[in-house]
Amino acid sequence: DSPLSVPLFGPFSGWIITPTPRFVEEQRRTIWTQSATYLGVTVLALGTLVCAMWFMMRLVQREIALAELKSNFVADVSHELKTPLALIRMYAETLQSGRISGDEKKQEYYAVIARESTRLTNLINDILDFARIEAGGKEYVLQPTDAGKVVRETYEAYRPQLEHHGFE
Repeated sequence: DSPLSVPLFGPFSGWIITPTPRFVEEQRRTIWTQSATYLGVTVLALGTLVCAMWFMMRLVQREIALAELKSNFVADVSHELKTPLALIRMYAETLQSGRISGDEKKQEYYAVIARESTRLTNLINDILDFARIEAGGKEYVLQPTDAGKVVRETYEAYRPQLEHHGFE
């Protein structure tokens, strides 16, 4: 008697069915193959799920970083646009109020207004260029430039504001 033997009932009650060793081995192999397949599919599904979650987390991190960059960009652009506007307004109001008496000083104020309005136009053009670059419609060619000239132009752009606040 094998532990896998099964007695029959009814008219065949005296009979016992005993599987052959070959059948038992085939069943064991089938069960092992099915178990291994289920385990493999489960591991593959879990691996795919982990990879998908990792990619999703990366995408979310990139989107958050992009949102922060856009927010910072808007804040920086707002600040950069306000500076020339404030100078233009300040010099225009000073001229309008009649507090400047000499023609030479008035010409200096007009020059500041003209320079700052040009600067404002350049800033707006830079923003539009940035939008074109982002849309793939424009490319920049990087080239060497005179850093001293950039510093001097920046100083000249902010000089009236610095002098207004008492800086030398």
